Amino acid sequence: MASSDSENKAPEVLAIVWILLVISGFIILARVYTRVAVVRKTALDDHLMVLAWILGLIFNVFITMACKWGLGRHFWTLDQMHQVNAMHWNFVSQPFGILAGTIGRISFSVSLLRIIGPVDKIKKYVLYFIIIFQMMINFSTIILIFVQCGKTVDAIWDPSLIKTAGAKCWSPDVQTYYGFFQSSVNAVTDLVLTILPLWVLWNTQLKPAIKATLACLLGLSVLAMAATVVKTYELKNISARKDFTMNITGLYIWTAVEFNIIFIDSSIPTLKPLFRSVRMFNKSSSRGGTYRLSAPVNKSSTHAKPAYRRDSWDFSPSSHFNGFKKDKGDSSSEENILPPGHYSSLSASQDIKKTTVITVDREDASLSSHGDAVQSEAQEHGRAPSTEPKAWAGGHAA
Repeated sequence: MASSDSENKAPEVLAIVWILLVISGFIILARVYTRVAVVRKTALDDHLMVLAWILGLIFNVFITMACKWGLGRHFWTLDQMHQVNAMHWNFVSQPFGILAGTIGRISFSVSLLRIIGPVDKIKKYVLYFIIIFQMMINFSTIILIFVQCGKTVDAIWDPSLIKTAGAKCWSPDVQTYYGFFQSSVNAVTDLVLTILPLWVLWNTQLKPAIKATLACLLGLSVLAMAATVVKTYELKNISARKDFTMNITGLYIWTAVEFNIIFIDSSIPTLKPLFRSVRMFNKSSSRGGTYRLSAPVNKSSTHAKPAYRRDSWDFSPSSHFNGFKKDKGDSSSEENILPPGHYSSLSASQDIKKTTVITVDREDASLSSHGDAVQSEAQEHGRAPSTEPKAWAGGHAA
């Protein structure tokens, strides 16, 4: 019995929650660096993820305070002051653990909204529903935690006030059962956030190997779902008030596991610009359908072929579809980069096009007569004469 009374799970709890937060913190730091220094553009999902990590940090601080007062030790081994303070920091930490996971899921949903774009309305509405429903369910859980004893909030962690102050509290089973519902909703949300990116990838024309890689990166939400399922099972200990400080440790461990996995699996896909040197990433990178000429023009040839290099990663499916090209004259062309299904649903003013302009400068002055002939032929066919310098026609301006 003595060895059982001396049992202390606090070191285990603190090690797990802080190690996970440090790991997710480094990944989020890399994400911020990638967005600021490499991509040179931050978005709403980046700010939300930083906010979620800060909420996770506050959760860890409060759990540390709870461990200082007796979390991880048997309830009956603590004096009344330690019992009250341990339970106080337990309940105060719960909203921040809930919010960390909620904001993390919303951040990932916002990322998917940017990837999907405004055209695919079904997926867009699904994500909007997830964002709104997440806020409703999880915020209502936080409210329920602090109203279960009416105006005497302190009675939640100090049961003696029920007798001395006449506080009336709900049964702990109310919070437990609503917690089962809330965690079940979060688990289903994680499952949807796993399937939705795979659905997007399925409709792209990427190579199978690249699809598999992106599917693994974007489908990591399934790990968060698994952690949420385990956390849901641990919620039964909220009602076990006789040894609350010992039984509740599993719930807080899995809460930390849950939101840190959300931080990690939502941030890893944003790090691809950092891996340009890796051949697989370099081959499959693209930046909104924009290309750069990376090879010099061969001035001795009238049909020099420019080499194209993709600049960065773009998850948007439209950047991987074959487009519809339309000539715009001798030196440029337009290409619709949306797939046929999307193209038909847009008006002319809403087309998303890629324009490529190629200029060939020829030094051979003997070709000037040929250039003049081309210009005359263009005028005969009703095209406007060239407004380019004479160098375009083959010679150099005097």
